[in-house]
Amino acid sequence: MTVFVGLLIGNETWELQERSVKSIRSAHPEQAIVIYYSLDKDSILSTLSGLGVEAVDLGRPEMLNAISPSKYSLYNSFDFNIKSSFKWIALLEAMKSKSDDAIFIDADIKVLSAIPLASFGKIWKAYDILVQDEGSHIFPKHPCTGFMGFKYCETNITLLETLHKEQCAAIISGEGQHDQATFYKHISGCIDVYKKVYFLSQVMFPVGYMGPIYARFKPATEATKRKRDPILFHANWTIGIKAKAALMDAFHEAESGQ
Repeated sequence: MTVFVGLLIGNETWELQERSVKSIRSAHPEQAIVIYYSLDKDSILSTLSGLGVEAVDLGRPEMLNAISPSKYSLYNSFDFNIKSSFKWIALLEAMKSKSDDAIFIDADIKVLSAIPLASFGKIWKAYDILVQDEGSHIFPKHPCTGFMGFKYCETNITLLETLHKEQCAAIISGEGQHDQATFYKHISGCIDVYKKVYFLSQVMFPVGYMGPIYARFKPATEATKRKRDPILFHANWTIGIKAKAALMDAFHEAESGQ
């Protein structure tokens, strides 16, 4: 059974993570969910337990000692880059402990309908990795590492170890590299890895700038022969915890017909 993975370093993002986990559990009542955390408040853990989530304490290892566990970090800041480097560790540990495929879901992602795991299984027969596509008609395909899946295999275990080491090296050298930059830089420089990456359809797995899809925008000229509602809502391209939480709540209301 594919395991869903999350990362909760610092308490501020819990406002988002709770919404995300509840949406995942609603769409997938029996699916394994593991959250890797480093917190200074234990009350969060009881909520995770009530949602049937396995919580794994990261403690304060390695580079986490350099930042406050309760400080929210802005995108591409020093703290953000350190925190996001543990995304590779979370995926790696989940994959090894469960001996199964792993899908990472960022705290600001709300699942709107069941993730098509059967279809993912077919993709993984030909590819090792699946990821959101943040490309456009201006930019080429570009991975958004907020939602990505790794097939359980030795190649991916080695890759995740490598990505963590490469990101940590970039942070220490002052390069200022977050997880998405690390991933894109690695696959861009390694064709053998790049050709094993499957970019998910932006219609079904859109990123934040694709607002018209989220609003169910359907011009009169658009054919509506097939279902086109997105699987998830990703509140990236939105700044601040409160703004992201408000958008996630708005989609709950939209789904409820309000």
